[in-house]
Amino acid sequence: MRVLWLHISGLLIAVLLVASIAGSSAQEATPVGAAASATPTERSFVWDRIDVTVELREDNSLHVTERGRVDFHGGPFRSGYREIPWSTIEQMRNISVGEVIASNVQPYQYVSPHDFSNKEPKTYTHQIIGPMMRIDWSFSPATNQARTFELAFDAYGALQSYPDAAHPYYQQIRWIAVGSELTESAPVKEASMTIVLPQPVDPDKTFVQGPGGDLPEDHTKDGKTWTWRDSTLGKGDALEVRLQFEPLVKANEPS
Repeated sequence: MRVLWLHISGLLIAVLLVASIAGSSAQEATPVGAAASATPTERSFVWDRIDVTVELREDNSLHVTERGRVDFHGGPFRSGYREIPWSTIEQMRNISVGEVIASNVQPYQYVSPHDFSNKEPKTYTHQIIGPMMRIDWSFSPATNQARTFELAFDAYGALQSYPDAAHPYYQQIRWIAVGSELTESAPVKEASMTIVLPQPVDPDKTFVQGPGGDLPEDHTKDGKTWTWRDSTLGKGDALEVRLQFEPLVKANEPS
């Protein structure tokens, strides 16, 4: 498992999400009332809510949306970055970053890595650095307030199939919505993880793992949308889920 990191205005913290699919990794970002006042040197923040959605598409890609609401204490905070490992993701496309204002996502503008500056708010960039895809973004200064950011991308080559397993042929999505490194760095009040399949599967032929119960019916009403929630995350805890189901799309076997 690999760790993604989010750097906000001089503070280095574990990124709010570490995604792991069948042994591979991918990864995340936060409005509520104004935070208590603090001096500029007392900067901190609380993840008020983290919601992650992974949608499996017919072409076997995963469309990932990571939305996080953060309560900033002190400031100013101006920028963030994410690093997503390439280890078992063959390609990453359609990367976008935006801010959620009045329930609407206001997209940030892409600029080249050479032109990116945290002094230019509402911009983002991305580039491959070694084994990582690094995504940087800049926002208008935030001091003693709450903000919500959304990051999205399409991941290819991440879904795993197991045709030679001891049990019947199956596919699996395994995802860490909130990593332990994040909760070590800042509190997380509420978190959710949703997996959306391209078509319903028989709950009686699935295997689920994660908070909220071990029965399929604890997480789905229609066999297509599966949701896990956790409001008990303590320091060092993680929100990890696994969904194993009958094959739905063509996918690569795990290496």
